[in-house]
Amino acid sequence: MRAVIEFLTPGRFADTLLKAERIWPRLLRGIAILAAATLALIYSSYYVLHDKIDVKYALSGFENLPAPIPSFEEITASRIIHISVALAVIFIGLRVLVYFTGKEGKNQALLTLILHSFLILLALTLIGLPIIAQAPKVPFLVVDVTFMNATMHDASITGLSEQGRISLASNTINARYLKIYKGFQNNYTRPNWRVMQSFEEVDKVLKNTVTVINMSEVKWVSEDGEHTLPVLNAVKGNWSEITYEDVLSRGFVRYDAGEVTLAERVFSMLPIFTWALVTFYNVVGFKKLYEASAKVAAIAWILIFFILFVAGITQ
Repeated sequence: MRAVIEFLTPGRFADTLLKAERIWPRLLRGIAILAAATLALIYSSYYVLHDKIDVKYALSGFENLPAPIPSFEEITASRIIHISVALAVIFIGLRVLVYFTGKEGKNQALLTLILHSFLILLALTLIGLPIIAQAPKVPFLVVDVTFMNATMHDASITGLSEQGRISLASNTINARYLKIYKGFQNNYTRPNWRVMQSFEEVDKVLKNTVTVINMSEVKWVSEDGEHTLPVLNAVKGNWSEITYEDVLSRGFVRYDAGEVTLAERVFSMLPIFTWALVTFYNVVGFKKLYEASAKVAAIAWILIFFILFVAGITQ
C-alpha cells in the first residue's frame, strides 16, 4: 500500500527517484505504462469511431461510398504520433526550465517521472470507455472530403476549365485530387459548420447548399487519344462508380435532432481534464526533483498545458 501511495504521489515518487541507486527498472516500468496508455487510447478511439457514430455522405452522387472513417492502421499511427508529441512537449518543456534555472540534468529521473504520469492517461481512458458505452450511436454526415488518385467509372461530366465550360465522357476519368464539399448555391463557398449549435441550423444549411466537385490533374481517354486538364471545377454529371487510393481530409457535421447526452458531455471533457492532471503530476515531480519554486512550477504548468492545447493534444 505504501508503494502505491508513493507511486501515485508525484512528490514522493520524485524523492524516491532521487534516492534510488538504479533508475532503469523504474524507467522500464514507465515505458510499459506508456505502451499500455497508447494501446488504451488506440482502442478507445477505434471503438468511438467505429461503434458509436453512424457516418453517411451528405454529398450527392457519393451516397453509396463507404464512410471515410479512419482505419485501425490510421488510428494507430495518429495515436502514436499524438502520444509522442505529448511526451516530447512535456520533456522538452521541463528541460528548458531546468536549463534556465541552472539546475543539474537528472534526465533519467525526469524521463522516468514523465513516463509514469501516463498512468493517469491509461486510467482515465479506461474509465471513459464505460461512460461513452452508455451513449446512443450518433449520426454524422460527411460534408467535405478530399480523395487522392480518384477514378470515375463510366463517367460523363461537365465542368469549368481554363478554356471555359467543357464536357467529357470516358470509361474512366482520373483525378489526382478530387475535392467534394457542400457549398452555397450562389457562390459555392463552404458553410462554417463549426458555429452551428443545433440540428435546425444544420438542416437549414443542408437544404440551401449543393454538392460542389473540383478536380485537379484530370486525365481521360477518348477516341482521339489521351487528354489532360490541370483543373476542372464545378463538375456535374453521372458515373457508375468512384474508386480512390486514399482519403486526404474529411469534414463531418453532427446530424441529430436529439440533445447531447450527459455521457457524451463527460466523455468529451475527459481529454482536457486528463492532460491537465498529467501536466500537474509532472510539474509537482519536477518541483521536487529540481527544488524549484512554486512560482516556477506554476509557470511550467501553464506553459506546457498551453502548448499541449495549441498542438491539439487535449482534444
